[in-house]
Amino acid sequence: MITYDARLHQHLARPGELLVSYNVNSLDPADNRTDASLYRPRFVEVALPPALRAGASPQAFVPRAPLPVPH
Repeated sequence: MITYDARLHQHLARPGELLVSYNVNSLDPADNRTDASLYRPRFVEVALPPALRAGASPQAFVPRAPLPVPH
């Protein structure tokens, strides 16, 4: 299984939360045919720390460059 394409959906998030989507897939094409839950986006809500709820923009804490991928 691989996870990729994480995105922040700030315009859809509830106050005090971040909404993040990501995709999951398999490197084995047969898995995608037998498990329909794999090849679709997933969403996660993350509570902002109290210091950020006071009005600081969450975008200030999003990495500007891709994070390194471990090999």
